[in-house]
Amino acid sequence: MKITHAIILSILTSLLTASIILNVIQLAAAKDGMAAQSNAAENPAYVDMDSKAQESADAGVGKKSRVFSQKRPPRFEDDYRAFFAKYPMSEEKKDLIGLALVKEMEATVNSVLQRKPGENIDLKARRENVNAQRRQFEESLRKPLGDEAFEALVYYRDTMLQRMLADTIADQMNASGCALSTETHDKLVRIFKDNNVTYAPEQTRLRSPTIAKSTASRLAAKEGVVMREAANVLSQQQMEVLKQVWGKLTSSAREEKPSGKKE
Repeated sequence: MKITHAIILSILTSLLTASIILNVIQLAAAKDGMAAQSNAAENPAYVDMDSKAQESADAGVGKKSRVFSQKRPPRFEDDYRAFFAKYPMSEEKKDLIGLALVKEMEATVNSVLQRKPGENIDLKARRENVNAQRRQFEESLRKPLGDEAFEALVYYRDTMLQRMLADTIADQMNASGCALSTETHDKLVRIFKDNNVTYAPEQTRLRSPTIAKSTASRLAAKEGVVMREAANVLSQQQMEVLKQVWGKLTSSAREEKPSGKKE
């Protein structure tokens, strides 16, 4: 299945972080025969493309920049609920954070819109763009939030992919009667981050079988180290649930292994 320019923009509607966006772009580049490598941990951005923008993409129109008018990204309160529980903020400061995230969203979406289908990805320019976004984010927020809260926000933002995976696992543990504490949840996020475990949410995997397969393969490759480290922070019952969830998420990768290879 070839990932077209239109499919990339369609998938953007459900993506939560720029690291996923960059993974999508890299997959498209790989399908075009290009080698695209970049850091997995990039600035998060939120995307809520309207139908008109997608119609333009389907028609091959993707050169105009878009300006987002909202002060906060979609799902902002839900996605940052745990952060605000630890670092309570006034609505004014929440608006500052939301606007900074929207600006990142805007820059990320426009970088995709301005790329022609099949066009090579300029990795140097992409890194420079990401660095510029990080500088703008810091200039907007470090002083009003203070150093501690700002650094915590950056870490929270940069681990959004890992948090989504931890949340998926936590939901299953809750249903199994072995709920994760907030502290243990954070430790699980740290394990995922330290081992560069990446994850695409269900709605994204459903939109693209290629991304679904890539997600399964990446999780399968990290299974050994994650299980070893998770055993140090989870109970035996929680470990059983983790193994079950991981098995479901990686089942497609195992099914596609050649019969002669070891698991």
